[in-house]
Amino acid sequence: MTNDQSKLFELLLEVKKICDQNKIDYYLCEYLLTDAVLKGEITGTYHDFSIMMRADDVYKFIEAVDKIENREIDSLLNNGKFPGTYLRYVAKDTLYFPIYRYDKYKKFGFGINIKILKNVPKNKLKSKVNTFLESGIEINNNNVKLSKRRIPYLVFIKMLGIIGKENRGKLIFNSLNKVTNSQGKQKYLYYKPTLGKRKKYDIQIFNKTKKIKLNGIDFKIPDDQRYIDINIDKTKPTPFSTFGATYIIDQNISYEDYFKECKKQKFPKSFYRKRKKLLKKEEKIKPYRKYVNKCWDLLFRTRDRFELLELYEPQKSHILKLYSDNNFEELENILKDYIDMLYLYASKGLTIIFDPVIFEITMEILSQKGHMEIVRKCIKNAPKEHLIPLKVDLEIK
Repeated sequence: MTNDQSKLFELLLEVKKICDQNKIDYYLCEYLLTDAVLKGEITGTYHDFSIMMRADDVYKFIEAVDKIENREIDSLLNNGKFPGTYLRYVAKDTLYFPIYRYDKYKKFGFGINIKILKNVPKNKLKSKVNTFLESGIEINNNNVKLSKRRIPYLVFIKMLGIIGKENRGKLIFNSLNKVTNSQGKQKYLYYKPTLGKRKKYDIQIFNKTKKIKLNGIDFKIPDDQRYIDINIDKTKPTPFSTFGATYIIDQNISYEDYFKECKKQKFPKSFYRKRKKLLKKEEKIKPYRKYVNKCWDLLFRTRDRFELLELYEPQKSHILKLYSDNNFEELENILKDYIDMLYLYASKGLTIIFDPVIFEITMEILSQKGHMEIVRKCIKNAPKEHLIPLKVDLEIK
């Protein structure tokens, strides 16, 4: 983990404690769930630490946080410009200022995102109104590019703005999350990613939870494979900008002190606006950068295939002997470098194979360890041409 991820993990443990003490069910999701299932530890450099929580428990969670010193909630309930219908659990005594959201958040500390699983209204008209509220506020508060489909949602929200941005935010949040249905009749829950499509869950998925380890700590997820299938590896963390600092971060000062000092030093607020414009330009070239990065990944994979072949070809007869003896513990030790490389390339949507026999042995090792998700990814992404043994003269002349 990076230092910033370590701080976020501390906050994640705080959220876990709050939920446990107040009998609130929570579930790892998105990047944290992917890391827990595939690796058991936090990887990469992402800052989007998120959990899911039932709408029925949201207000209980907010009430619990209100009693904790230096901790607060940022959401539509207290911020009419908030960019989504979720919550942020924020450490008030820290600074985490994403410039691309300089005009969206009010609480600029390190935070954990609380994604909300909402009940589906039984009334079809109420359901339609909630769709307009949810999509409309996201379109309005994220200043996204308009389309014919989005215009009706935006007009609806703009008209609702007559009651004021803060009151509109509260109205929308409460309307979406105070939907109650009798437990026996409720069939589905849904979660809508900001500006994304709704994800529908059979309510039976949440009947039972199980523990899953992340960085050696037990967290909760539903004891149903459907939850993992819907959530895991659907999105990839957004990398830091290469055009300069996207974030202003300090774990040791509060965001309030930071802004006071900026005001004292007469730091121009226009800086953030101009910086955001630059980030938008960077967004436009992202598809091209993605293509270039993919080319580099393929190039480095070719290099790594030959280096792995050079490392393991002299050991192949010993590896086959250990496999015939069912000595999987020793095999795992010998193939550790290859296993690490498989995880690395799986995170890039690729599989690295330098020897098809050793690949099959490694898949069996990972299967016996219960790491079926990484096995499925590796097999799915395995290039057919790489299942043909490499023929290379490894003799050093």
